[in-house]
Amino acid sequence: MIEFFVGLSVSDVCSGWPGLSRYASTQAGHFAIGTILAFVPGPLRAVVFSLWLAKEVPSDIAGCWPKDWVALDSITDLALGVLGVVVATAVRTKCRRPQVTAPHYQKQRKSNG
Repeated sequence: MIEFFVGLSVSDVCSGWPGLSRYASTQAGHFAIGTILAFVPGPLRAVVFSLWLAKEVPSDIAGCWPKDWVALDSITDLALGVLGVVVATAVRTKCRRPQVTAPHYQKQRKSNG
């Protein structure tokens, strides 16, 4: 468990290119985090993204060299999280069924109104 949290404080590209499969799986995880956050209320989502940004800047970017690749990795991490939120919100909105009242209720309402 401690190894997991230590791994969070180091960029994927800090010690060089991790390989396509490892990098892609990590980025898929960032997208999944964003997808899950789409179902969290807006203020809490903002807090989570703020904490994520606060984690990226001091631990990932400041702790590695060359900083340009690590900064690009951090931007990609956050962008995929945001993309996950956007995609999940769009799908959720599109798949939401419209509220339809029963036909007999509509007739009854027209005659009373």
